[in-house]
Amino acid sequence: MNPVFPDYTRVPMETK
Repeated sequence: MNPVFPDYTRVPMETK
């Protein structure tokens, strides 16, 4: 969703 977080769509909890 966010350009800053490419993996946010895969692992939202892991990315943060």
